[in-house]
Amino acid sequence: MLGRYSESIMVLEKCLRSRRKHYFYKNLADAYFCLGIPEKAAMNYEKAVKLDPEYDEAFYNLAVTQFMQEEYTSALVNIREAVRIDG
Repeated sequence: MLGRYSESIMVLEKCLRSRRKHYFYKNLADAYFCLGIPEKAAMNYEKAVKLDPEYDEAFYNLAVTQFMQEEYTSALVNIREAVRIDG
């Protein structure tokens, strides 16, 4: 669904109602990020890493989102975690 972020959000939210999967949250966060809604992006990246604490891509994206919101300490913690996992 390239470029169809609003539609993607609706589909992913429907998927999450039936199954809570880390990759649904990560993709939902990506859509919010692309729409310029970093607060919702960060919230969903956090849900993704809670469900899969080894999800390095979600940690990285969370760090980028936090950095953009000037949450530098949190961004540093999460980028380190992404690097540790990817190691």
